[in-house]
Amino acid sequence: SAAGTFIATPRLPVAVKSVLLSPNLGGDRIEAAEALLRGKAEVLRAASSEDVARLVRDADAYLCTGFPRELPEDRAAYGRLRFLQTTSAGVDHIPWERLPPEVVVCGNSGAYNTALAEHAFALILAAAKRIVYHATNIRKQQFEQEMPGKQLRGATLGVIGLGAIGKEVARLGQAFGMRVVGSTRH
Repeated sequence: SAAGTFIATPRLPVAVKSVLLSPNLGGDRIEAAEALLRGKAEVLRAASSEDVARLVRDADAYLCTGFPRELPEDRAAYGRLRFLQTTSAGVDHIPWERLPPEVVVCGNSGAYNTALAEHAFALILAAAKRIVYHATNIRKQQFEQEMPGKQLRGATLGVIGLGAIGKEVARLGQAFGMRVVGSTRH
């Protein structure tokens, strides 16, 4: 068959014949998903929350961000849905009480670790080197050399939360020669 297959539970393979795409994914993600699914599954495109509530019952899988606005409140609305894939790394924001127990939910854990850690370091470097202050003064044609930036090598970096993103921030801190102190709840 042209349908893709995924394992919904360790004991039951389920053919994915139709995939619903949330309108909240954004144009680029919708286009990418359609290209990847072409010839493998029927693609259902929802233009609104009302469309989601109407189309989700006929979908085997639903690709969304997982926020409540994308998920119908009535469990009966999910029809034959068996798989929900979120584009977000975490799944804490999903309103689990709305989903039938047989729906398998997958997050996108690990997808953004590097990008978010690099962004965090961009902000750390901007603060340490006083980028905004200096850029503002340069635009005013003022250049203060007496306002030095902070050196990162030898400084202490505190990382709260040592999940995948926190670990990557810690790794970057070590690469900069920083003393890294981390805290996690686990």
